[in-house]
Amino acid sequence: MQKVTDQVAHFMCAAAILLVFSFGGLLGGAGAGLGCGLIREVSEAGGSRITWAEVKAHFAKSLNPWVDLAFWALGGVAAALLANWT
Repeated sequence: MQKVTDQVAHFMCAAAILLVFSFGGLLGGAGAGLGCGLIREVSEAGGSRITWAEVKAHFAKSLNPWVDLAFWALGGVAAALLANWT
């Protein structure tokens, strides 16, 4: 259940933040959500000075970071749909 809660949080966070910034259509929203997700996932890879090796290891250790990024992008798509709904 914790994984579902985490993914819902990723989705809602991306949708809330990107609702203001996603006026580039669906691809713009997905790209913006993916950008936010990359920032979050890379920051989880290491300390204050993150190395490329840490980032590679973070994304190679499991499927979870990739699933997180997918839900960040989906949150951006949802925000784009809401922002352009007129």
